[in-house]
Amino acid sequence: MVFLEVQTNAKGPAIFFDRDGVINSRRPGDYVLNWSQFVFIPGIREAMGKLSSLGLPMIIISNQAAGGLFCTGPSHHLPD
Repeated sequence: MVFLEVQTNAKGPAIFFDRDGVINSRRPGDYVLNWSQFVFIPGIREAMGKLSSLGLPMIIISNQAAGGLFCTGPSHHLPD
């Protein structure tokens, strides 16, 4: 899966995913700080693949106080 930077002036529908507990398993009492701690929820990659066929922007959000700790830049590649 490849996540690209979304245009800030884009208008229209989009699909939003909360990261922890929806895309990846939560780490009790801690944040996911690196790829070795990241564990996909079973079936989420297949579900996101099917949703991508809709052609809508797919946006991952997080409400964690540690926001930005997992960001590596405007384009992120998740292993298939």
